[in-house]
Amino acid sequence: QPLNFQNGAGERALEMHGQMSFFVSNETLFYNFRGTTQDEKYAVYVKIPIAVSILASTGDPEQNTNLDAILIPTTPPDMAYPEEAILAYNQEAVQKLNQLAPQMFDPDLRTIDALVASLQVKDIP
Repeated sequence: QPLNFQNGAGERALEMHGQMSFFVSNETLFYNFRGTTQDEKYAVYVKIPIAVSILASTGDPEQNTNLDAILIPTTPPDMAYPEEAILAYNQEAVQKLNQLAPQMFDPDLRTIDALVASLQVKDIP
């Protein structure tokens, strides 16, 4: 979503961060804002961990402690998760995340948006 701050603008999104194919979880979900000042002299980047009740506490189904989370499919210990299973799970999670109200996230997305909107970037003399 587009979002303005005191002397600039940018985009905010929820993103998952990791190095391999994995299930989105509260370990990997982040609020990210990327923007620039109006004069385009400065970039602004805000990254805050985010949690939500529908996601597993971790991408490892054996370690998940959130019993309310979308169930991560299980697989025998000697097998890797197929890419298709990861993609299908993440697509389901994205659809459900997009339907949640901002206050369902921890911290509340409205609070973080207000924090970003309050930023003002100044030159240091």
